[in-house]
Amino acid sequence: MKKIIFQKLTPSEVPSFNLEKALHILDFRATAERLTFETDSMFQYENWISTIPVKGFSLVNPDVLQARDNQIIVQKAANSSTSIAARYAKE
Repeated sequence: MKKIIFQKLTPSEVPSFNLEKALHILDFRATAERLTFETDSMFQYENWISTIPVKGFSLVNPDVLQARDNQIIVQKAANSSTSIAARYAKE
């Protein structure tokens, strides 16, 4: 049996989190082939990126709890299946 070794990884060790011109998005809609049902939880998940200390910019919606200067607020859609990236592209 192979042995699995877990090592702690911090945001400062992820190169893309340290790029000042990066745009960070956390969107679980991308894990499914197509989101065909409505769930308001998707709007909560979008804001999880605000809990990760990153350089550059992050897309969040107005419900974000930890507002920072490097966050771009993107309005929610009436339809929770519309990704934050798609909404940002329309602005």
